Amino acid sequence: MDSEIDELRARLAAVERSARRSRILLWVAIAAAAAGAVRPWSAGAANAPEVIKARGLVIVDDRGTRRVALLPTNTVTDLSLFDEGGKLRSELVENRSQTKLVFFDAAGNDRVFLSADQQRAGIALSDTSHRLRARMVEGDDASGLNLYDPAGNPGAVLTAGGEGRGLAIYDKRQDIRAVLGSYRLKSPKSSAVERRPESSLLLFDEGGAVLWKTP
Repeated sequence: MDSEIDELRARLAAVERSARRSRILLWVAIAAAAAGAVRPWSAGAANAPEVIKARGLVIVDDRGTRRVALLPTNTVTDLSLFDEGGKLRSELVENRSQTKLVFFDAAGNDRVFLSADQQRAGIALSDTSHRLRARMVEGDDASGLNLYDPAGNPGAVLTAGGEGRGLAIYDKRQDIRAVLGSYRLKSPKSSAVERRPESSLLLFDEGGAVLWKTP
């Protein structure tokens, strides 16, 4: 019986919170209408739905904490979402050349970054020290995936198109140690460039010399 009462109380509390949010939105609409901001979407469309026209929008929760902000300018549209403590957790930005979406952790570090423009689209992942740990990029000519170690140095590069189709592995000194697939490799001694086939595998020592290869 006690559990049923507790569950009922929890449901009533949720309904009350929803009602308070609805009242806040209703008062915002009434205030905008009183200011002459509500009007038909287009003149002559008598049955068209009405909209609220404003230069910006900020939504707060029951405690008055900012949770959503939409603040566009002439060249940039910015939509931000905040957690219960008022900290920025995600941001969507659109301008004339690029659209990007950023996710932040509780400490305010940007951890996930997505972007797209006319030439390419990509996603980048960072750690809590703001170091890039992974990046995937797609373009008209090629796509690739790069993985980085905790120091921010490249550890593995996977590509498809452009200069190669394969996987390259690097050591802590950023020297290449293994290549699987088609790559353009430059000889450290003669500077000659060699194009390897997609079925090839090369292993290198610490000095960059070839330890083993096939075919």
